[in-house]
Amino acid sequence: MSETMLAFHSQLSVVMETVLKAAMFEITRLVEASFLEEVMRGRQEVEALKQRLQRSERRLGSREGAGRGAGGPGAGAAAGRKTHSLGL
Repeated sequence: MSETMLAFHSQLSVVMETVLKAAMFEITRLVEASFLEEVMRGRQEVEALKQRLQRSERRLGSREGAGRGAGGPGAGAAAGRKTHSLGL
């Protein structure tokens, strides 16, 4: 009976190891897929924010240009203002 138990234990260990490896592979695959989705989403968000910043800078630049060209109030303050862009 002891031999039977040892054989069963050995077979059970092999099966458990196989199941564990399969589970680890599946979990790793799911985590990688989720991570890649998150990275893609982040890149899209960065790109959208860059475009939004560029539009805002263009709008600000056109307002400053119109104020300076007309010599209107605030033209001097606008001339000293500096715009920044993200170098991402």
